[in-house]
Amino acid sequence: MPVPERVVEEMVKEASVKLKDPSYAERMVSSWIGAQPFVTQYLASSAAKLGGPEGVINVVFHAAALAACFLRHGGRSVPVIDFPTLDRVSRLDRVAEIKKRQPALEAYVGTNVEGEEAKKVLILLVLAMDELIF
Repeated sequence: MPVPERVVEEMVKEASVKLKDPSYAERMVSSWIGAQPFVTQYLASSAAKLGGPEGVINVVFHAAALAACFLRHGGRSVPVIDFPTLDRVSRLDRVAEIKKRQPALEAYVGTNVEGEEAKKVLILLVLAMDELIF
């Protein structure tokens, strides 16, 4: 069930207001890291490709924002994304699948995320979230 563009727009608007509080991003990142240990391990192992620790934090922030879109739309938090789920969705044609399953989230990634590797990782995470929630 695709997250509607309206939900993504609402979340982006709310986040831009909340980002005025410097602790907002820190709380989002900390919360995601605590809730997603396997994804955190995966991202840590990809740190060099993502631009180091700052790149990892950027990806985590966007992953948390994308998870909030799923929560707002589906009414369910993203469960723990495990390695088998990551492996399963990594075998998909990610670009085609995200456009088919979650076009509004694909647009969010394309518009708000810098760096091709970060975009690839976030698309992988969106597909994993989609699989686990819907």
